[in-house]
Amino acid sequence: MQKTYKTAFNRGNARIWIEGDILNANGFTHGRRFKRVMVATIGSNAPVMSLQFADVKDSDKRKGKIAGTPARPIVDLNGKFMTEFMDGATHYLATFKNDTITIERA
Repeated sequence: MQKTYKTAFNRGNARIWIEGDILNANGFTHGRRFKRVMVATIGSNAPVMSLQFADVKDSDKRKGKIAGTPARPIVDLNGKFMTEFMDGATHYLATFKNDTITIERA
């Protein structure tokens, strides 16, 4: 499943905000941990970010957790790293598949 979102901003930095039923419907529930991994794509200069939910260890760098509530889970990513990743893009495409959410500029 894929969905396009508008890039938000928080304190001048780009923000990715994914919430609600789309997460629950794809098995991404409140409290699950993930690690952020940058993925190189063949034939494109634009980076792709992968949120991987399987086998996350406490020692993993760039880890996160689905916030919110069980009824309304939220993936919230923001900061300078997001501004650099989005590179001025106004929208992003989130792809939900298996135990991974893939995010790319749209």
